[in-house]
Amino acid sequence: MKTTQDIRIPPRVKQMVIARVELPRRQEAPPLLCVESAQLPNEGVLAARGLSLVLPPADLSDERQMTSHVTLKAQLTNSCSRGLVHVMLANFSQEEIVLPKASVVGVAEAVSPCVVAEINDSASPRNTPCFTNGKSEQEQKRNS
Repeated sequence: MKTTQDIRIPPRVKQMVIARVELPRRQEAPPLLCVESAQLPNEGVLAARGLSLVLPPADLSDERQMTSHVTLKAQLTNSCSRGLVHVMLANFSQEEIVLPKASVVGVAEAVSPCVVAEINDSASPRNTPCFTNGKSEQEQKRNS
């Protein structure tokens, strides 16, 4: 995930930003992504781990009116499709930090909304699936 513009984060502040997710060609964006932080070059800045809905890219209708047919075709046949996600950045330093446009702020992985709903809808903690090393406790017991 990369920032879509220059980001200024005041000292000791957390801030929600929108980042661009690039997907392989012809792959549809999943509805929900798990956001994992990346190593940021600025000391004191961290991206929070969390879930984000994938937002559709901004409406390009205004850009299309001002863009030639050849340029528009090149944009539409780009090597990857894009979606937008929310990412929370926190500046723990005593100085304002500026992240330039296209800074990598994290890595995204698709998550099924059904899994999240199942965990949220569990009646008791005993019914909540617990995952270790990518496998549920039930799978681990079966394989033992």
